[in-house]
Amino acid sequence: MRNDLFYSGIALLIVAIIFIIISSYFSNPYTYMSNIIQNYPPDFNTLMWIGNILFWIGIIFIILGIVFIPIGAVLPIKDVQSVQYSQPNISQPNQSYNQYVFCSNCGSRNLNNQKFCGECGNKLI
Repeated sequence: MRNDLFYSGIALLIVAIIFIIISSYFSNPYTYMSNIIQNYPPDFNTLMWIGNILFWIGIIFIILGIVFIPIGAVLPIKDVQSVQYSQPNISQPNQSYNQYVFCSNCGSRNLNNQKFCGECGNKLI
């Protein structure tokens, strides 16, 4: 489930309902804004346009919300690129470790094919 689409669809529905409620205030200004109208007589044509615009924006948001909710509920979760850490394979021996032999006398590291230690000259086993 894609939570981002699902919850944005719900948010669109809530905003749409708010827009439609506000548009109803502009459709009949005498009912809801009687105090404002007495002091400042409005241009009713402008108020009707504002109400219509808010109403249709609300309708568009309802349609988008109705579309986003089922899409968000059906789509799988986003494929986030996960960081994959490379882990060494423990079952195989480390090749770089096996190509060296350590001197029993001085402890220095020598190549596997050497017969004598490069530091102290001791014979390698």
